[in-house]
Amino acid sequence: QADIKEQTLAMESANVYSEDRPQFANGKQTPLYQEMQDYAHKVEVQTLLQRMCADLFCERPEKPLEYMRKWLEAEDERVKNQ
Repeated sequence: QADIKEQTLAMESANVYSEDRPQFANGKQTPLYQEMQDYAHKVEVQTLLQRMCADLFCERPEKPLEYMRKWLEAEDERVKNQ
């Protein structure tokens, strides 16, 4: 329990997002949140992230950030070659 609490506190203190940026959906949607949502659907970010996360969870690499970086580079090449 204490380890989970420490990890949560570390994640909260490492939060680099500004106070102005909406982080979670809630009943009070801001215009910025709507713009972000529209952008995500327009450029299919959600689909891209879902595919990357599915691969990440199946592979379970020791270094997830390195895996995601390489995955995105490979995806970029795949899209360029279509």
